[in-house]
Amino acid sequence: MGFAEPGENDNNEQKNHNTSFSPDAVERRRRRRERKRKANASTEKRSRNHTLAVIIGNFRGGEQAWQSLCRNILDPSSADLAILIPEDDDIAKNSSLYKRAKYIWTYHNYDDWGQAVDLINGTEWRSLIDYNRPEGAPSIFGGVKGEPGSGAIIFMLRWFLQNHIRKEHLTGLYDRFMITRSDHYYQCQQNLSTFSVGKKRVWIPPGANNGGKTDRHLLVGSSDVLDALDVYPYYFSNEWIRQRKYPAILNTESLLWQVWRGKHLIVRILPRVMFTSAVETDTTTYQKAEDPVRGVPGLFIKYPAEYNITQENCPPITL
Repeated sequence: MGFAEPGENDNNEQKNHNTSFSPDAVERRRRRRERKRKANASTEKRSRNHTLAVIIGNFRGGEQAWQSLCRNILDPSSADLAILIPEDDDIAKNSSLYKRAKYIWTYHNYDDWGQAVDLINGTEWRSLIDYNRPEGAPSIFGGVKGEPGSGAIIFMLRWFLQNHIRKEHLTGLYDRFMITRSDHYYQCQQNLSTFSVGKKRVWIPPGANNGGKTDRHLLVGSSDVLDALDVYPYYFSNEWIRQRKYPAILNTESLLWQVWRGKHLIVRILPRVMFTSAVETDTTTYQKAEDPVRGVPGLFIKYPAEYNITQENCPPITL
């Protein structure tokens, strides 16, 4: 058995030490770390979901509608779920979707939504309320004290959602966003990842346009989602659109269309696989649902035109 000469091990250790900290060795380790980081990032990107479905507003429609969203949209699309609900919405908090949601955001349910609109940029907007609207006609400021309808609620929820998307940097995490309401019943499957987004495209289902573009459902890419949601701020700050009088801007759908046109967004038609539904306990400021949904006990059709279009695209309901 041989023994090292005195000092030989010390010399070897010193030589290894010098080699391990040589510029070439440091560079090799840096490159290995960089390759590993890129491989991990690539694996993470492939494994995470690329679509975020967002429900905004009070929860209505019941569990059968909510489960249809999971079964026919979220699961086939491999989509995450976010919900933006009133802070006092106990129905939402006790729902299956609340448990499934990856993001949960709340907002104050204002008695006068004018106080919410003031959050955008002060009170100057209030001079726009008097825009020659005929008595009893829908209002783009509905929910503001004295104004009929829910226009201010609709567009302020979009403003709140804009802020959450920015704050959480969600446009960097998701490729596409579906923005919808809770009371849609999804009769058949639709894989959202099959629709081409970006390049100013916005996808909406046919029907419920009311002289503009429907505000009930939207699919849009990450590069355009903030523009698509940016309705009130754009309206308040653009002279050409603020000069549009009745009937050019009559309701929420026509205001939405005017804004999207101003932003050069391109509307594409998404096959309608859903219709607005209701359960007996739902509250509404509009028409009450009365016609039962065939095949879904306890569920009612709110807007027959939406239901009829859905039947053209989906097989009959069999539960």
